[in-house]
Amino acid sequence: MIGALTAYALRHRPVVLALLAVFVFAGFSAYLRLPVEAYPDVTNVQVQIITLFPGHAAEEVERLVTIPVENEMNGIPKRASMRSISLFGLSVVTIVFEDDANREYVRNQTFQHLSQVNLPPSAQASLSPDATPVGEIYRYTLHGPENYPAVELKALEDWVVERKLRTVPGVVDVVGFGGPTKQYQVLIDPAKLRSYGLSLSQVFAALGNGNRNAVQNGVILVERIRELRRSGKAMEDAIRQGAISRARPVVMTALMAALGLLPAALSNAVGAETSRPFAVVIIGGLVTATMLTLFILPILYPLFETEKPEY
Repeated sequence: MIGALTAYALRHRPVVLALLAVFVFAGFSAYLRLPVEAYPDVTNVQVQIITLFPGHAAEEVERLVTIPVENEMNGIPKRASMRSISLFGLSVVTIVFEDDANREYVRNQTFQHLSQVNLPPSAQASLSPDATPVGEIYRYTLHGPENYPAVELKALEDWVVERKLRTVPGVVDVVGFGGPTKQYQVLIDPAKLRSYGLSLSQVFAALGNGNRNAVQNGVILVERIRELRRSGKAMEDAIRQGAISRARPVVMTALMAALGLLPAALSNAVGAETSRPFAVVIIGGLVTATMLTLFILPILYPLFETEKPEY
C-alpha cells in the first residue's frame, strides 16, 4: 500500500506539490486565526454554592444545608451532574452543566433556586465568583503575636486584609473563613433592673437608640469658621458668616427629626409607655443641641480657638 502511494507520488509530482501547497496555506491560515492561551480552559460550565454555617459539625452541615440545597438544585435546566462536600461550618455544592449551557443563564437559574432553599437563620449562602475552574486559588492564614485575641484577627481580616487583596489586579474574590465575629454583649441583672423600675423592652429601646448616628452640626460649624479664618476673615466676621451659613441646615435637620419623633411622643398605643419618654428626651436634646450650636458655640469659640489664620 505504501509502495503504491510512493510510486503514484513519484509519477505525479505536480499534483503532490500542489496538494502540499494547499495544505501549507490552509495550515498557515489556521495558525493565524487560532486563539492561543497559556492555560486553555477546556472545562465545562459549573457553579459552586458556598454556604457558611459557623459552629456546626459536618453532620449538621450535611443535614441542614447540603441536602436541602442539593434537593432544590435537582430541578435546574441543563444540569449534568452535582457533587458536594460538607466540612465543619462549611458546605460547598458544585453543579456541573452541559457543554452548551450559557454561563450567565445557569448562574441566574442557580441564584433563583437558591433563594427558595429553606436554610437555618445563621447560614449564609452565596455563589462562587464568576470565574473558570482553572483559575488559581491562593490560601493564606492570619497569625498574630502570642495571646493575641482571635476576635481582633477576624476584624483585621475582614476590614483590612480582604479589602487590600480585592484591589490586586486579577483577584476575582476573597472569601474569609473562621474566627469569631466581634460583638458587644449586655449582661442584665434582673434584680438591679427591677430595683430601677425598668423593663427589658426599655433596655432594648435604649440600646437601639444608642446605635443611632447624630449629625455633628457643631463640628461642621467649627470647620466652616476655620475655613473663613484661613481665607483672611476677621474672627467676628468668620463666626457671623459661619453661623448664618449653617443656620438653615441645622434648624432643618433638627426640625425634621423632631417632627418624625412627634407621633411617638404623643402616642397612647400599646408600648407607648416605653417609646414616649425616649421620644420626649430625644426631641428635647435636639432643641438643646440646636440652641447650643447656633448661639452658645459662636460665643465660646473665640475663647478656645488656637489655630492662627494663614494669609
